Amino acid sequence: MRLLSVKLNDFKNYTGQVVRFGHRFTALLGSNGSGKTNVLEAIAYLCLTRSYAAGSDQNSIRSGQDFFSISGEFEKSGQRYEVKCTYTQGKKEIRVDGKDCKKFSEHIGKFPVVMIAPQDISLVWDGGEERRRFFDQLLSQVNKNYLEDLIHYNHTLRQRNASLKSLRESASGDHDLPDFYAAEMNGPALRIMQERERFIAELIPLLNLYYSSIAGLGEQVSVSYHPDLQGLVPIEHWKSNRDSDLRAGRTTAGPHLDDYQFLLGDMEARRFGSQGQQKSFLIALKLAGYEILSRLSGVHPLLLLDDIFEKMDEDRTCNLLKMVSGKNFGQVIMTDSSRDRAMALSGKAGLEIGVVQVKNGLIE
Repeated sequence: MRLLSVKLNDFKNYTGQVVRFGHRFTALLGSNGSGKTNVLEAIAYLCLTRSYAAGSDQNSIRSGQDFFSISGEFEKSGQRYEVKCTYTQGKKEIRVDGKDCKKFSEHIGKFPVVMIAPQDISLVWDGGEERRRFFDQLLSQVNKNYLEDLIHYNHTLRQRNASLKSLRESASGDHDLPDFYAAEMNGPALRIMQERERFIAELIPLLNLYYSSIAGLGEQVSVSYHPDLQGLVPIEHWKSNRDSDLRAGRTTAGPHLDDYQFLLGDMEARRFGSQGQQKSFLIALKLAGYEILSRLSGVHPLLLLDDIFEKMDEDRTCNLLKMVSGKNFGQVIMTDSSRDRAMALSGKAGLEIGVVQVKNGLIE
């Protein structure tokens, strides 16, 4: 799969610019704040229907404007596709070859993507929500049933929470509603937990392979999945704990509170890993996810590398670039603030790259 071009209108700091990608490896070069990362964010919108970061769609509109639009031309399995994302007045639309996507879930996974960015450190340091979001995003790109279960579960969870909150505030409500919603959530909850466990089991061998290749260390690494309802039947737990949920005004247990633990040997990466180990772990995690996406989708996803030259030492960077130049990877789009550094490291890794210069929202 290839991305041939992206056009941005009133997106972030861009008025109307076109970026063309004529090489397998493309470097977006420019000073910090020039808009390099915004191009990667635009690509994520086209592939995932949303920003890679957790920010709102409204924040992606250029200052002083009331809408944005992004369009991209993809080539996949010998066929070209035009994907367009627009957002205005709180409404977002995705079109493929001029046809509206009535359900965003039908679009996710058609053009798979993996992004490695500085903010990934939040996967190590922040709470379980960040880790759930990361793994859900990977799984949703290759498993439509998982995505549908996740959407159904989260929608019904909001309804159950609303009913619990309403009953807490007024005893005159329908007391059967929480159990009704619990029954609706049970099937999706069980399947979500099963798929998360299966995915992690498939991921761990690849994680170790990439970690040793990047870091040059023989230590074993792993991800441990921790279901919030470990060993329990969700509906039985929700029914037996309805009174405590009622007092809290929300569902206090379930897959929406699952977590994952990152391990170096048998030690937690957050507490005992050095900065170098944590960075190597995160990159290996992303590359392992990339390989699973590639296997299950049948195409090489896009790989977006944001400011990796600045955040890693030279040896690890060269190891990474050599790996992604192999047959298991496809198109790579990266950013850096230093042209000399990007060219030197790419040359050392034996890569021929195309260069796009970015300056204050202008593509040169």
